[in-house]
Amino acid sequence: MMKKKILALAISSVISGGVQAALTDILITEYVEGGGYNKALELTNLGDTDYEFPANIGISKQGDGKTDGWATLFDLEGTIITAGNTFVLVEKNSRSQVIRDAITANDGTPVLATASFANGNDALAIADITDPENPVLIDVVGVVDSSKNWGKDLTLRRRLLEGDNTPVQKVTYDPKEWLELNKDDYTGLAIADLAPASVKFTCTEDNIKTTIEDIQGDSWKSPLIAKGKYESTDSIYVEAIVTAVTSLPRVGLYLQQTGSDPLSSEGIFVETNVATTDLIGKTVCLSSKVYEDYGFTKLKTSNFDIIDAGTAVPEAVEIKILDTDVNDKGDFDFQKTLERYEGMLVRLPADMDSNVDGEQTMRVSRTFSRDYGARRDNISLAYKRPNMQPNQEHVAGSDEAKAQIAENKNYRMILESNEKVENDGSIPYYPTFLDNPNVNYIRVNDSVVGIEGILSHSYGNFSLTVTNEATVDTFKHATPRTDKPSLNTDTVDREFSITIATQNVLNLFNSPVGGDENPTGQNRGALSQAEYDRQLAKITTAILALDTDIVGLMEIENNGFGDNGALKALVESINSDITDTKNHYVFVGIDSNNDGKLNNEDTIGTDAITTGLLYRPSNVTLYSSGIIQMPQQHAPAVVNEDGKEIESGDNYQRDTLAATFIVNQTGKKLNIAVNHFKSKGSTCWEDVESGEKVDNDLQGSCENFRVAAAYQLGTEFGKLKGDSVILGDLNAYGSEDPLLVLTQNLTNKVLTTARNTYIGGDKDTLGTPQFNPEGTPFTVDKSFNYVNIVDKMDKVKGKTGWSYSYNDEIGSLDHMLVNASLEARVIDAGDWHINSTESTYFQYNKEGKYGPVISDAAYDAYNGGEATPFRSSDHDPAFMSLSYKYGEADVGQAVVLPILNNTINLTYAVPNGIETKKGNILTVKITSKTTAKTKTLRFVLENNDQSIIPMKIKDIQTGDFTIKMQLLRVDGNKEVAVAGSDVSMDITVVQSVLSTEENTAGSFSLFSIMSLLGLGFLRRKTK
Repeated sequence: MMKKKILALAISSVISGGVQAALTDILITEYVEGGGYNKALELTNLGDTDYEFPANIGISKQGDGKTDGWATLFDLEGTIITAGNTFVLVEKNSRSQVIRDAITANDGTPVLATASFANGNDALAIADITDPENPVLIDVVGVVDSSKNWGKDLTLRRRLLEGDNTPVQKVTYDPKEWLELNKDDYTGLAIADLAPASVKFTCTEDNIKTTIEDIQGDSWKSPLIAKGKYESTDSIYVEAIVTAVTSLPRVGLYLQQTGSDPLSSEGIFVETNVATTDLIGKTVCLSSKVYEDYGFTKLKTSNFDIIDAGTAVPEAVEIKILDTDVNDKGDFDFQKTLERYEGMLVRLPADMDSNVDGEQTMRVSRTFSRDYGARRDNISLAYKRPNMQPNQEHVAGSDEAKAQIAENKNYRMILESNEKVENDGSIPYYPTFLDNPNVNYIRVNDSVVGIEGILSHSYGNFSLTVTNEATVDTFKHATPRTDKPSLNTDTVDREFSITIATQNVLNLFNSPVGGDENPTGQNRGALSQAEYDRQLAKITTAILALDTDIVGLMEIENNGFGDNGALKALVESINSDITDTKNHYVFVGIDSNNDGKLNNEDTIGTDAITTGLLYRPSNVTLYSSGIIQMPQQHAPAVVNEDGKEIESGDNYQRDTLAATFIVNQTGKKLNIAVNHFKSKGSTCWEDVESGEKVDNDLQGSCENFRVAAAYQLGTEFGKLKGDSVILGDLNAYGSEDPLLVLTQNLTNKVLTTARNTYIGGDKDTLGTPQFNPEGTPFTVDKSFNYVNIVDKMDKVKGKTGWSYSYNDEIGSLDHMLVNASLEARVIDAGDWHINSTESTYFQYNKEGKYGPVISDAAYDAYNGGEATPFRSSDHDPAFMSLSYKYGEADVGQAVVLPILNNTINLTYAVPNGIETKKGNILTVKITSKTTAKTKTLRFVLENNDQSIIPMKIKDIQTGDFTIKMQLLRVDGNKEVAVAGSDVSMDITVVQSVLSTEENTAGSFSLFSIMSLLGLGFLRRKTK
């Protein structure tokens, strides 16, 4: 036995040619990829002379299956390995102490790597590192240029060759030349023995074969494994056809037989690192113990005998649900269905359950995108519907929500490719996908039909590793793309509609491309001019397609209302594509520093992002605007056992932008509050009060802080009278606590706010305690009875709505909550699924903030050509339509008519029961309330049976007027008044903020600051 010894010497001069020749004696002899930081690489000098490495030799790593390229893990210059001894490199992290101690115990000296060590799909090599990114390989362990998990969770020791010959350097990895040992077996490090040469395995007729059905049994665990154990006592022989060789999610091969028991699987996985694809279709025999690996039955061996090379892969079996697929309580159990097919080659059919009406398919629950748990791109499926976030339809923490959690897990299946997807946006099993992703797209809620693959198990879920090719017909769109939202705006006679939408703009920042700075100096958006242009174009396209009169914005850069602000840039971009200027938008501005001007100094709060409001002055007129200050939390800091602060106790929320509009041609006010509540991904005091972060009811972090915000919003916004809508990203699903505060708490759940919340104040001064001076949490004593109108309309239509997708669960974070008076006006409401259903690859950015960096070609394939609205954000827009009567008004409020291009639009709604005829005359008498001067206009009707008569009146000045309209009928030579046709009203004529010249500026209220009197909650916040 050769004992190992490591001598690390100082850097020396270039080594002579004679010593250099001994490099051929240096081999990689052991590789450890264990749990945590138990990672090591061993080199051995198999020659008779000592060897000192020159300056150009090192250990190289090809990271993440070539995705990260080659890099130097350790520079070997000056390192000496004496004859018959070794060099052991270990993970540099201090947590690798266990493996270091094992090396020391074997008289070795561990050497720390200078870079992060390898994972199970990283090839390692002794190499000439003159060019570190393009090393010349000398000896390799691992599969080069592949993402295959060839070395995950195992130890490999180099074998002697056949005839006990000494191995030689190889640049191609051959697993047959390595002995595979168990995970975290590092007992051989610093011992120079090579493993014995492999012995050819043979299988004879004398070996009694066990059927796969007998191995699998008809329950969750193999009957060949004793209770409480995870492997069988004895080895068994199996003879079957190889149906697949896979690298994801498991490395090995699959065997399948023809069976007769529908309750038992006919397939099984064999864990092996030496299987090659030429085995597929052949009949092999092998011997192994039976293992249970977290609920997955498997065999494990690297030795097998080819019995028949002339057999073929059996046809894939369609997954079908049986009446026996129930749990102990008698409830349907989809996991039991899948367990019957574990390890088999299966096909996803158009209907899994013929006993149920309709087609029961697998649905896309997360489209092709990054699976951060598995650290690869894949698709998540769910049985018969996408997985719904448990708190969308059920109160958080309730038995029903817990049942939804269990059902989601029960219905889940992961769709995998057989190798790690490269960062080029391609889908290996869908070869034509990148030809045109905008035609071949895959969306949440698609049915997946015809996919074939091996049913495996990984990370607690069943997974299907695809073996055939998908086409555009494989993914059947239950929620297809649409060019515009489906919004009904139809009204009855004598009424018209107004439309409202929300639009999350996914951190639209223009400060990095010449715009004004935000208060934090951060950039959460585009990283280049090209990205910004693409982002702006996609958002513009989405808002143009929404085509609503009012748009509430979330996640726009908080860099003021000046000419170089993100809000101004967005409005200009939208209006540049609208030919008719009367349909142009302006934004609502807040003079936050009270200097009488709107500019870059007017930010809303101090966050990098804020909310915004766009509106069409041709349809609504801004009456007042301001902010509602949201709570701040200033609680004691939380420290862990080591005294380290894990939560400062100081937390903030974005203030609410509120505005009151008057609907043009009416005197009806419409109050709107645009919100973006505290993120679920933040941390607040209540999340870590125990010393560690907890989220038992899946509301995410800061739910109590959001409850405080909901109470503040409901209280202050409720001070406005009349029709009101709360809209925006409340960062709360449909039945979570903040929504129960704002809508109804029908189960009487105890709703508690965060502690130590304050209204107002700044970084140096506390504001006013929100609830009590002591800062104790407040138990909410009422709800504000708003109606979640999108959810209600979806239920009327028999639909399930959502606006957001996280992991593989969908739900609504974006809401439109209306009060009772506004609910009576609602025509329609819904979500436009342009974002949550789409892959992140359709986003504007390619720099890897939402996943790996993709190639230019892939980016162009997804996003080339004209901008589309799809994945313009990660939240779907919500929208609704409202109905108004011409001339209706609140008590004491005049009908508002704006002047645009020296013209006002006035509509006469013909009273019910009056029949109009062509040639009738409508007289309009306008009297100034200031001068008492009167002007009478006459309009001749051009058609019969008109219920409304629209008029354009020119050359009228701003001011307050009374107006009287009356129909006349021509009777011979006389004009006779039509009985009951008189309509009188007070009107206020205002100058529209739109003029004959282009105007994309923001606006104060046309009714000036006096409109804020009595609305104390709408304070113009100072910085």
